Amino acid sequence: MPKPKHLIVNAFDMNCAGHINHGLWRHPRDRSAAFSSLDYWIDLAQAAERGLFDAVFIADIAGVYDVYKGGPETALRTGAQVPVNDPVLVVPDHGPCHEAHRFRRDGQHEL
Repeated sequence: MPKPKHLIVNAFDMNCAGHINHGLWRHPRDRSAAFSSLDYWIDLAQAAERGLFDAVFIADIAGVYDVYKGGPETALRTGAQVPVNDPVLVVPDHGPCHEAHRFRRDGQHEL
């Protein structure tokens, strides 16, 4: 009999306003504009813990999107993942929130 497979569930966010869900800021329960507050990241970590998520993945990019129309103007004008901060800045905020998760940065060792 084959061994049962384990489904790994991750939360996915980015240390910016409006990550990949452009326009969702209009939804009454959206909190993405609070991305620069400590409470936002603590709430996310605690929600993931309550939901028994395996990880919280915080995406990152190096810079502003600049391919569309040949420059960054559209991304800057529409706020497409701008401003964006390094995800490592919020990792220390998650530590006191829960016990089950470890932190790993792309291409780096476990934090």
